[in-house]
Amino acid sequence: MTDPGPSIRKRVYLVIQGVAVLLWWVLLLNMQSVRDAFALDGTQFTLLLAFFPADVLFVAGGSLLSAWMWRAPQCPRLLWLTAGALWYATAYVLALLVTGIMEPLGAIMMSLASIGTAWTLIPANPHE
Repeated sequence: MTDPGPSIRKRVYLVIQGVAVLLWWVLLLNMQSVRDAFALDGTQFTLLLAFFPADVLFVAGGSLLSAWMWRAPQCPRLLWLTAGALWYATAYVLALLVTGIMEPLGAIMMSLASIGTAWTLIPANPHE
């Protein structure tokens, strides 16, 4: 018998991540101080808004749906889709950081989310 703890922790992580992404966008859309903290130097807020559809659909939606259908046979594919969306966005913001267009906060948050989602892909049981 395997310990269900790792699966539960991974599902909780995905729910927290999904809700956090949605909350982040609510704050970003409604509070200038939050927009300022994540602003891309010399660009309009509309550039940051370009991330909105993919963040909501693939990151928030993928995280929440993966947590909900954890035991379904399609879940690993959905987790990989979510991880891919996060890693692509992380690579993008890291490039923005290196070129000096972005402050480190966004790149740090995206890197942590990408690592966390990769962790959900590691089987608790090597025979899973």
